[in-house]
Amino acid sequence: MAALSMGLGTNNTVSQVVAATGICIAIGFANYTGHAVAFSFSSIMSGYQRFRRLIEGVVAGLFALAGFSLIKSAFSR
Repeated sequence: MAALSMGLGTNNTVSQVVAATGICIAIGFANYTGHAVAFSFSSIMSGYQRFRRLIEGVVAGLFALAGFSLIKSAFSR
């Protein structure tokens, strides 16, 4: 819904909303299916387990950076 609310304007037709919703559904399905297929391979799963701490550390750092940016933007208003 967030992608739809950012991508659609106030003067869009019903068919544009339906098309955008369908595209979001297709992208989400492809994303989840791709992850399921990728992690069904034992080589990818063992590689993830080997680098799990590094991956989670990088993701945590990115979320922390995003959080600090949100806090900074809230105080700069």
